Amino acid sequence: MTDDGKDANISFFYPDHKGETIRKAVVTAEHFIERNPLGEVNVRLDMDQAEPGAPLWDPEAMTDAFYYMLGPLLPSRGHTLRVRVRDNGTFVPVDVRPASEGLPAWIEEFREAAVADYEETKYDWPEDRYFPWPDSLEDWSASDVNAWWESDELGLRAVAVNTRDLIVQDLKAVEGRNQPRYQATNSWTRGMQFVMAGGSMGVLAAINDEVERGHVANISLILLVIYVLQTITYRSLWSGTIIIIQLATATMLSLAYMALKGVGLNVNTLPVQSVGVGIGVDYAIYIVDRIRQEVAETEGDIDEAVRRAVRTTGMAVSFTATTIVGGIFTWWFSSLRFQSEMARLLIILMVINMIGALTIVPAFYSIIQPSFARALMSDEQREAMRRREEEA
Repeated sequence: MTDDGKDANISFFYPDHKGETIRKAVVTAEHFIERNPLGEVNVRLDMDQAEPGAPLWDPEAMTDAFYYMLGPLLPSRGHTLRVRVRDNGTFVPVDVRPASEGLPAWIEEFREAAVADYEETKYDWPEDRYFPWPDSLEDWSASDVNAWWESDELGLRAVAVNTRDLIVQDLKAVEGRNQPRYQATNSWTRGMQFVMAGGSMGVLAAINDEVERGHVANISLILLVIYVLQTITYRSLWSGTIIIIQLATATMLSLAYMALKGVGLNVNTLPVQSVGVGIGVDYAIYIVDRIRQEVAETEGDIDEAVRRAVRTTGMAVSFTATTIVGGIFTWWFSSLRFQSEMARLLIILMVINMIGALTIVPAFYSIIQPSFARALMSDEQREAMRRREEEA
């Protein structure tokens, strides 16, 4: 309990620091807070999500997965303003007005007071501390309003702006606390309420969630850039596709190894995945370029070109990967957890990418026989190949 008696903390004790344990505790606490509101009125601005138990093919469920994986790369998802009022011991939902149906007469006065409160709060905020309020609240207009709710009886006004920001005004509050106020937790209750706080485990939960979502977005963006550059360079969709198949396979196998060995995905191991993809694409490009050169030498025989590329450049790739792995291997036995985990992941990624470059890439070229592999052939070679095919 704080000295002013307005806030109190409830501490949770965890059996371990594993990410799954922390995640379950956070999910349980969030569901408890949502299902057990306190006070007279409960106002929430919730992100749109699929209904619990919705099948994977449900559009909202697919959108949930898409936003979870690529959220950092996408615009803010839609939010819904919900208001519940206590009636005979239970909370009853009340109607909320969307901005498309018109705005109340007090919206401009509300906006000016909310902007003034933002500026005052920011001015009074300690310079050595991070100011968590979004910059968009510094200057928003009526066109940024998404939904609103008002109750003259309760003396409350709630406005959802900029898709995901909630501002509430309690007209019955004491002087100095009755101005429109931004709600950082996207919830407001007149009376007591539960909110997610922090602590060491809370910080770890936030880091784990951000790392997991950021990892998927990061790897997806890297693969997209590689695909586009590879496709443009070799002027073939198949070229980019084959490279991405090899890199995606190596990435999935490395993640499977991490899960099997209990190596967590954290701020230390996250950049290693990106480095592994960057090294892996080098090995694949070496093989691809050599295949194209050998195709010209063999007058269009892609199978023979693949064999020659693996015998020549394949040996160079193996030697390069072995040399790098040998240098990193000593880190494996480091007493520093960061060095040890990074060494293991880098070795696994390099070995898997090397094997993929020597097997997956040549196999696809041999099976698909892409036409761009013959791009370096001269006109005379193409004509000779055409005659052989006609004779065959």
